[in-house]
Amino acid sequence: AWRLAREEGIFAGTSSGMNVVGAISLARELGAGHTVVTVAVDSGLKYLQVIYTVRNDENRMGDAKGSRQTRYL
Repeated sequence: AWRLAREEGIFAGTSSGMNVVGAISLARELGAGHTVVTVAVDSGLKYLQVIYTVRNDENRMGDAKGSRQTRYL
């Protein structure tokens, strides 16, 4: 779900994130010429403090490594 928000701009919850992971896996298995569809079944609203909070010391946001400051996407 975090990657969906960060890379695709889709504010989804963990269930939707897992649906996308499954769809990507199936698409790779099927190969070119096939269409795979999935459904985003939840928003990321209830996960805002859990999966969408990133600390600088985890180095996902880049600068200020070691800082305890919390940022949001």
